[in-house]
Amino acid sequence: MGRESLSPADLQARTMKTRNGFMPAYNVQSTVDDVSHFIMTCEVTDSPIDIELLEPNMTTLKEQLDIVPEMVRADCGFANEVQGM
Repeated sequence: MGRESLSPADLQARTMKTRNGFMPAYNVQSTVDDVSHFIMTCEVTDSPIDIELLEPNMTTLKEQLDIVPEMVRADCGFANEVQGM
């Protein structure tokens, strides 16, 4: 599969740093409306970092709900100059 390690219980999970050390895990991404707190999109990925995931999240929002936000709030894990952050 082109990975250095595999979890025998879940071959699709990827080793990621968690609060409890390194373990097989997934990275859950969600887009939430700032006013209503309604979950607009949700995706589970095996990418261990968020840095390249903001643009795909916005693309999903546009494709699935035809919404293009005027302003986006994201934590520093999404900081990426290529994506304008």
